[in-house]
Amino acid sequence: MSQTSQPGPQLTENGETLVSSTAITASGNGTVEALFPGSISGMVLTCNIASAGSSSGDKLDMYVQTKIDGSNWLDVCRFAQVLGDSTGIRMMDKIHANGSVAAFASTDALAAAAQRDLLGSVYRARWVITSSTDPTFSASVYAQPM
Repeated sequence: MSQTSQPGPQLTENGETLVSSTAITASGNGTVEALFPGSISGMVLTCNIASAGSSSGDKLDMYVQTKIDGSNWLDVCRFAQVLGDSTGIRMMDKIHANGSVAAFASTDALAAAAQRDLLGSVYRARWVITSSTDPTFSASVYAQPM
């Protein structure tokens, strides 16, 4: 019996690249949705910036999102903001099941270099570029369940 590949999240117990090292030129969402088993107790998130825009006025905000209710994306990690004149940056964060989370509305922005200790089952990256020029950032995001 053969199996046919189905669209949607890929189930994995290993780490998953949410965004491969690629040129990012505009705000957007990653296309990879990694589905992790419900038995994980945490997630280590790594953001690598290989190259950035051309000036300090170029800014990149990189997020990791999950679905808690099964249908709406929620920011659980926002890495430190990257300026366009920065290169060779590696940032790491950890979300875990035993962390405390203050009450918030789904519309509440997540501050830079912050996380919400909420574990969903599916994850993706999203990013926001702020600039008056047309910068290109080369970035990747990796998620490793624990």
